[in-house]
Amino acid sequence: MKAPEHFEVMEGYCCYRLSGHGHFAEAASKIIEVITFSRDQGMRNLLIDTTGWTCHESPDFLERFNVAKTFAEAARSKVRLAMVVRPEMMDPYEFEVTVARNRGLVGNILDSEKDALTWLLDPDCSIRTVSAQPDALRLSVNSSSGSPNAAIEGRAG
Repeated sequence: MKAPEHFEVMEGYCCYRLSGHGHFAEAASKIIEVITFSRDQGMRNLLIDTTGWTCHESPDFLERFNVAKTFAEAARSKVRLAMVVRPEMMDPYEFEVTVARNRGLVGNILDSEKDALTWLLDPDCSIRTVSAQPDALRLSVNSSSGSPNAAIEGRAG
């Protein structure tokens, strides 16, 4: 199998730099290909820099869930993934990190390549805790029906 374009093998890890413009699903498809390639080649540590990709808007809750699930399935617990994203694409509660971790992927999303690489190469840093404090989340309840609203609201803590 030929290495994807913009894929490099470095000392202790491999790196993929996603570039271009398009829909979030197109970027996710390219990343899945790279995760699968890394897994099949026995390359355990993978850094993916997505800052060169522009898309129309930040992914919504369902898109984040589906991508995290699919990334975890592609990795099959054999690839450790550090992803670099632009700050405006980050979810402050790291929802997708939790989804992926719950499905066997050790991964993290950061907005700095330096921080991502430090995390990726640290043997003691297998997971990072969600930055939100537990008391910073509250479920909004609809007062007329008593049922929870679809979204969980967060407040800066």
